[in-house]
Amino acid sequence: MNRLKRSLFSICLILAMVMGMTTAVSAAEDLSVGTAKNSYLASGSCGSGVSYSFDSSSGVLTISGSGKMKDYHKEGDAPWYTQRLHVKSIVVRPGVTYLGDYSFKYCQAVNAVIPASVKSIGTKAFIYTDKLGRIYYTGTKKNFKSIKIARGNSKFKSADVSYVSSMTQALTKVSSASSASSGKITATLNGSVLTIHGKGSMKDFIADMSGRPEWVKYRIKTKSVVISSGITSIGNYAFSDFTNLVSISIPFSVSRIGYRAFYKCYSLKNLTIPNSVTVIGQNAFQNCTGLTTVTMSNSVTEIPAYCFNQCSKLTSLTLSSYTGKIKNCAFEGCKALKTVHYKGSSASYRNLSISRGNARFKKAKVSFT
Repeated sequence: MNRLKRSLFSICLILAMVMGMTTAVSAAEDLSVGTAKNSYLASGSCGSGVSYSFDSSSGVLTISGSGKMKDYHKEGDAPWYTQRLHVKSIVVRPGVTYLGDYSFKYCQAVNAVIPASVKSIGTKAFIYTDKLGRIYYTGTKKNFKSIKIARGNSKFKSADVSYVSSMTQALTKVSSASSASSGKITATLNGSVLTIHGKGSMKDFIADMSGRPEWVKYRIKTKSVVISSGITSIGNYAFSDFTNLVSISIPFSVSRIGYRAFYKCYSLKNLTIPNSVTVIGQNAFQNCTGLTTVTMSNSVTEIPAYCFNQCSKLTSLTLSSYTGKIKNCAFEGCKALKTVHYKGSSASYRNLSISRGNARFKKAKVSFT
């Protein structure tokens, strides 16, 4: 009997210890998650001799120290990942020599400061940084070109580079850029017509549904999009995956259409881009498989890479002589393209620069007006 009591007591003691350990671990995990997700000014280590800080009031993520950042290997590894949609600028201080794999994935920074001390950038360090448009580099053009940039950093490579003489000058430019207003943009759905209201520049969005606009909830119901006059740009991923969208009305106030703005709008039929538009992002209309006719803006100087890639039903394209370049694979997979209406002379058309992956465009019959 005493032996049984001792055994029961031992079992209870072991169970109490296990439960206590589990509670402690859970509490520690909860504390860790709460700290990472809810802190407004995060800081810590991101490599041997390298640290980070994120200021939520300015949206500036700063990497400082001496040496290499660590590599991150899966989504959510970087300690600032939970704040990625709030990052407006990435500032790397002199002394840092390497930016790690996947470091800034999905960060929505519009600019970055890169010092001359950076010699290499890891795999996909800047993947899905869809808003990145400007890099301030504190060195020479020759030195910038010597940076070893691993695969998966196309957004970094395509950003405009400004060469500045000092870190102070770079930070001044970042500060002035981040103070610009993007305007208030809202949306209403009436039946199947989605109307976008407001003034100014629409913000850029990301591939992750958590970073899409509020109107993404209407993407299945929407058949027509009407953008109000006064809006000056259509953001990255603004209407991506609106699979039932048939028509778009773009006002003359719009000057920019962002990266993948209308990606995978399978039901889109006809497209007219007004002459106010001067810039179109890569992949803007990729996989719009129902698209049959396109009339380009007279103000677009180049059709970017993959712009109409895999628009398999596109038969007719109207192009201005003002367009001087067609970039890689812009019309790849446009197997139905038969006619190009060119607003210019045959001599002007012969000067058109056509990059690889546009064989179907080259085979199309060209008429001149």
